Amino acid sequence: MSTGKKRFSVSAIVIIVVFVVSMILIFAYSGKTRQDTFSAIEKEVEQESQGCDTDVTAVISEISTREGEEYKSVYAPVYSFEYKGNEYNVQGKVWDTDRHYEVGQKVPIKIDSSDPTHIYDPEYNSESMITSVFLEEGIMFLVPGLVFLIIIVAVVVCVVINLMKKARSQNE
Repeated sequence: MSTGKKRFSVSAIVIIVVFVVSMILIFAYSGKTRQDTFSAIEKEVEQESQGCDTDVTAVISEISTREGEEYKSVYAPVYSFEYKGNEYNVQGKVWDTDRHYEVGQKVPIKIDSSDPTHIYDPEYNSESMITSVFLEEGIMFLVPGLVFLIIIVAVVVCVVINLMKKARSQNE
């Protein structure tokens, strides 16, 4: 094997090893970041649901709209319900680019009996919304990551096979 080809093979292996180690470190760091994010979400959901001790059926009376980032509209449901003879209209806290509910839809929610304007929607809250975002992002990065991993493995296998063939031909 010529010196130039040896350097190329060694350089390719070094580059692949450095890349793989870098990816492992990035995934380890992002895992810690995700764990911190999920802890913050759990605290927020606990605060959202804290004190909500009464089950009520609400009707989605309207969908509030506002401009979000990048000129996309975001939506939040307005829950209408009756409690102890009083009518309440409470806007949900979750704003999303998708309309989760339709106007007129009946939704089971929990309210705080001491403050009926404090509501918690077990089906559509900070946790469910952020979990769906993480799931979408995970899927979005999974496919390119797998393709890239397959390419890296194929390159490593080719280099190893090539080195083994050259070593075998030198021994003969």
